Amino acid sequence: MTFTAGAIVGASLGGMFPEYAAGKMKTKVCIIKSTRIWKNGSIDQQVIGSMLETGVRILSDADDFPKAWQTYFAANDTIALKINPIARQTGSTKPEICYALAETIHRNVGIPHDRFIIFDVSENDLVGAGYELNREKGKIQVYSSSEYSEMFSRGGVEAKISRVITNQCTALVNMPLLKTHKGAGISIALKNHYGSIPTLIVRDDAYRYHMDRFKNVVFLNLMPPIHEKTRLIVVDGLISQYNRGPGGDPRYQWDFGGIIMGTDPVAVDTVCLQIINTKREENGFKHITLPYLEWGRHEGLGTHRPAEIRIYEKVV
Repeated sequence: MTFTAGAIVGASLGGMFPEYAAGKMKTKVCIIKSTRIWKNGSIDQQVIGSMLETGVRILSDADDFPKAWQTYFAANDTIALKINPIARQTGSTKPEICYALAETIHRNVGIPHDRFIIFDVSENDLVGAGYELNREKGKIQVYSSSEYSEMFSRGGVEAKISRVITNQCTALVNMPLLKTHKGAGISIALKNHYGSIPTLIVRDDAYRYHMDRFKNVVFLNLMPPIHEKTRLIVVDGLISQYNRGPGGDPRYQWDFGGIIMGTDPVAVDTVCLQIINTKREENGFKHITLPYLEWGRHEGLGTHRPAEIRIYEKVV
């Protein structure tokens, strides 16, 4: 990890890494922030929508919002939104971001509301995080995984995958939280898919999902249903956490006030790790290092190298 604490603005990175100016960028990561997110103590979903639209315009290089969203989605898609609700009200992907994303895609691409599926492994966690379960036609669908696929294997790693991903959706949006994890270091784009497979597999040492310095997270993300269907990563960084986890801990949370967007899960996790490490340093904690990010590049999942990432930051 060689980003520096002040290097979260694309304009400044060009001087640090000459490859940026030479146009050799391989992937983009956007950090979209706003001081207008909170209105009378609640999240302003319209502001969130503007943040998402700004990010997708940057990622796609499109000159209007419909073209931007249509870069990633088509009118006949069914989109699954994989969230992280494990910390429930103390720190989970916020419903307002999911609903804002579905609404702006609906408006610009024409996908009906009931072809959006917000899901995770646990129904109780979904409810606890503020989501209202729904299977009613004409409305955004919200429910937990109840069925899983046959066993997939990649790099010797095995997993059954939620049929929401394998059978029900044609496109996948990974929507984790900007937060740490006391075992894995962070629980953001890559690790969010531990909630896309059965909990019994995650917890069974025979599958080694919490061993080998979490190398398995790379192979899980390379399994075809996840790898081939993922169109976007949208990280909820409104209220973020820089220590402990996976449960929410208000002692280590701060108002980052942003959304991080990209298409490369390794690059997104790399940028998010730098944001977290900057906050950790400010509060006297050691930096977190993640060997599995380098392994992700080695396996072709994405990149963790600064010279191959261009970071854009914009305030709306």
